[in-house]
Amino acid sequence: MAACRVAWSHLSRRSAVLNVGVLYCPGSAVAFLPAGSAALALCSRPRLGLGRSCSAAGFASLREDLESAQERLALIGSSVSVGLEAELRKQFGLGPEVRTASSLQPSARRPSAGKEGIDPMRLFHQLSTDALKCPIVDGDAAKALIDQAADLLEGLPGPLIHVQVPDVGKDPKVVVVGDTHGQLMDVLHIMHEQHPPDDSTIYVFNGDIADRGRQAVEIWILVLSFMVRSPGKVYILRGNHENGHLNERSAALGGGFAEECLEKYSREVYESFKRLFMLLPLFAVIQDEVFVVHAGLFRKPGVTLEQLQAMPYRRQYPLPPRAGDPAKDLPNWGWSQEATMLFDAQWSDPQSAHGIGPSKRGTQCMSFGPDVTETFLKRNDLSLCIRSHQVPRSGDGFELLHNNQLLTVFSASNYGRSGNRGAIAILRAKTADANRECSDDLSSFNLNIPTLRKLRVECVEHDLLGGMHWLRSARAVARVAEARRGVADEAAQHALCLICVEVDELWSRCRELDQNGSCRLPKEVLLQQLQEVCGELAWESFLKHCGVELSSVVDYPQLFNSIRIRWLHLSTCQAHSLASAMLEAELHVEGLLGVLDASRDGLVSPDDIHRALKQLLPGASLTELHHVAQLFLVDGKSLDLGQFIDKLLLFTPPLHLPASWMQEALLHVGHLIEVWAERQGTPKIYPALKGAAHGSQASGSGKRCSALLQWFSAHDVDADGVLAVTEVVEGLKSLQASCAVGENRGAAHPCASGLLQSTSQLFALAEALDSNASNTISFLEMAKALQPAHSLQPLASETATDFSAVVSDTQCSCTALIFMHRDAVLHGCRLIDTNASGLISPSEFASVVRAL
Repeated sequence: MAACRVAWSHLSRRSAVLNVGVLYCPGSAVAFLPAGSAALALCSRPRLGLGRSCSAAGFASLREDLESAQERLALIGSSVSVGLEAELRKQFGLGPEVRTASSLQPSARRPSAGKEGIDPMRLFHQLSTDALKCPIVDGDAAKALIDQAADLLEGLPGPLIHVQVPDVGKDPKVVVVGDTHGQLMDVLHIMHEQHPPDDSTIYVFNGDIADRGRQAVEIWILVLSFMVRSPGKVYILRGNHENGHLNERSAALGGGFAEECLEKYSREVYESFKRLFMLLPLFAVIQDEVFVVHAGLFRKPGVTLEQLQAMPYRRQYPLPPRAGDPAKDLPNWGWSQEATMLFDAQWSDPQSAHGIGPSKRGTQCMSFGPDVTETFLKRNDLSLCIRSHQVPRSGDGFELLHNNQLLTVFSASNYGRSGNRGAIAILRAKTADANRECSDDLSSFNLNIPTLRKLRVECVEHDLLGGMHWLRSARAVARVAEARRGVADEAAQHALCLICVEVDELWSRCRELDQNGSCRLPKEVLLQQLQEVCGELAWESFLKHCGVELSSVVDYPQLFNSIRIRWLHLSTCQAHSLASAMLEAELHVEGLLGVLDASRDGLVSPDDIHRALKQLLPGASLTELHHVAQLFLVDGKSLDLGQFIDKLLLFTPPLHLPASWMQEALLHVGHLIEVWAERQGTPKIYPALKGAAHGSQASGSGKRCSALLQWFSAHDVDADGVLAVTEVVEGLKSLQASCAVGENRGAAHPCASGLLQSTSQLFALAEALDSNASNTISFLEMAKALQPAHSLQPLASETATDFSAVVSDTQCSCTALIFMHRDAVLHGCRLIDTNASGLISPSEFASVVRAL
C-alpha cells in the first residue's frame, strides 16, 4: 500500500481499485472472480450443463442455491461485522454501537421538503417518464421524507397492523406486493396497472424493497411519499433485507443498498433509512382473516397474534454467535423466544414435510411444514398466510402451498436474470361487486381458497421482459446462455467461499469420521458433511464446475487444501472486460484500425495504446489506464498490430468449437490465408501493416494479421466491415480453389482438405466462428479463431505471473481473511471514514485488518 490513501469505497464496486479476489483450485487452474465481477476465464472449464438447453426450472434452482449461499455467508459475516465494529469503536473512540431504533433518533434540525412535501403523483408520473433520472429529489427533501415516515411509524402500538379492504370506489381492493429488490420498473408497472394508492386501492409492500437492484432508493422515496401524503393507503412490512448488516454488503454479495444511498445521497440519508427500517412493522392482518409476513411462520409452537403484537421488534434480528462464543453450544444459541420469532418472521421458508426442518439459508434458519401453517391459522382464526422471500421454482410469480393455506408472492420479474415472472396478490371483499366478471387476461388467476370467508384472492402476473418469449434471435439466446453461465460462476464462487469459511469445522468432522487415519472418506460421507456444515447446495455439481471430479473415495485433505484464494490486480480484470467488450461489439475493420492505429503506420505505439484506452475505458483514472497499458507494452516499445491483437485476445474467453475436427481445420485455414496473401502482392487496404510485418523486427503475429486483414477485406463483399456467414464460406471455398494450384507450400493436409470440400462443414465452421451468435463474423472473431495453438488458451495463472497479475502465495493467509470477510472489512472502513470521503489512510486500513 504505497499510496498515501486507500480508496476503500472501491472495495464494493465491480472495478475494485485495490484488487479483486479469486477462489481457485490449483490442480485445474480454475479461478473465479467475486460474484458480480466480470468473469476472467483462466482456462476452459466445465459448466454445470448450463448451455442453451438449460430449463427455466433448473436455472431457478441454481439461482436459489446462489441466493442461499449468499445469505448463509451474510449471516456468518454479520456476526464478524458486529465484533469488528465493537473493536474499532473502542480503538478509535467512536462511542457505543447502535443496535435499536431508539438509538437512531433523527437530528434536531430537520431539512424541509417544502410546505406540501413531495407530491407522490407528480413523482410517479416523473418516474414513469424518465425512470433513470437520478437523484429524483434532492438530499434534504429525501431525508425529510424518510424522517416524516419514521415519525409516523413511531406511533404504531406494535409490529402487527390491521388492514381493511376499502368500501369505496369502482374496484376497492388491497394489493400485496412481494419482493422488489430495487427493480423500479416492476413497481411502476404494478401501480400503472392497478392504479396508484388512493381511497379505493391500498398497498401492502411485503418487505425486501432494499438491496440487489439499482433503484431501491427511488422505490422507497416513491412509496414513502404516498405513505406520508395519504396515511393508511400504503403499508410497508420489514423484510430480512431491511437490515443494516445486509445493506452494507456489496451488491455482488447480495446487499448494495448502503452503496446506493451513499452514491446518490449521503450518510445522513442512509442513517435515516436505518432508523426507518427498525420501525417498520413485521406483520399485517387483512380483513381479520389473511396473515401477511415477509418470510414465514415460527419454530415456536402456539404463537398467537397477541404474542406477536406484544413482541419487542424495534431492533435488528439476532445474529448467530461467533466462533468461540459460549452461546454457540446453547439451545437456539441463547436467543429469547421473542428474538427467535423476530428472526423466523424474516428468514423462514416453507417445506413439504411436516414439522420444522433445516434450511439452505443457514444453520440458524428453519423451514416449516403444512401442519405448522394449519395450526397457526386455526389457533388465530385465520384462513390464509401470504409470504414472499423467495422466487417460486416454477418461474411463476406466485405459488400456493400447504393445502392452499400458504401463498408465496414475488414481484421482481426476471430476478437475477432468471427469467421468472413477477406477481401481486389482490384481495377484494366477497360482497363487493359480486357480479364483477373475471378478467380475461391470461396473466390473472382467481385462486380457489375455500377457507376464505370474507375475501377472494386474485394473483396477477407480469413479465416486463416477456420472460423466455422475448428470445427472437440466436444472439439473444447466446446472451441469456452467457448470463446463466455467469450465475453458475457466481454460485460456485459462493459455494467455495462457504467451504473456506467453514473449513475448520469440516476438518474436525472429517478427522472424527476417519477413524483409521487414512485421510480418505467415501464420497457420500463427504458430501453429507458439506450439506450439514455449509448448507444443502448441489455440492458435487459445484465442485465439478470448478474442475474437481470426486471419486468414490475422496482424499479430503487434498480437496480442502486445493481451494485457495489469490488476488488479481484490477488492470487484468479491466483488460478482460475491455477485450470481451470489443469482441462482443462486432467492431468493423475501419473502426478497429481507427482506434488502435490512427496513424496507419502498421504499428501500435504506447501513445496509440493510451489514446485507445481513454476511448474504450472512459471511466478509468489515469493510474488505472497506465496499469492496463503495461499489460500490452514490452519495454515501452511499439508493437505491430498483430502483436497487439494477439495480446488483447489473451484476455478473451476461450473459443468453444462444437466439433473436434474444427481445430485442425482452422490451423490449416490460417496457413492457407498466409499463402493466399503472399500471392496477392501488396494489399490495397492498410499496406503499411505488411511493411511493418516484414521489417527487420517482423513478428509471426504481424504477418498473420496482415494476411488475415487482406483476405478479410477481399471477401467483405458489401464492405460493411464484418463478414456474413455466407461471405466466410465463399472465402473458405476460394482458399480451397487456391490450394488446388498444386504449389507445394499450398498443398492441403489430407484431412483438412477434405473438410474444406464439404459445404455443410464449411457452414458449420463459419457458424462456430460467430462467438456472440450475431450472424456476422468480425475481424477480431476471425483473429481469435486463427490464433496458433500456443496462443489459444486464455490468460492462465502462469501467464498472469508474466503480467504481474498474481500476488505470491506467501500473502495468501491475509488475502484469504480479507476476501472471505470483505463485507466486514467494508463495514469497518465505512465506520472509521467519518467524513464519508471513500478514503482512509493505509494505517487505518491496516487497523481494520488487524481488528478483523
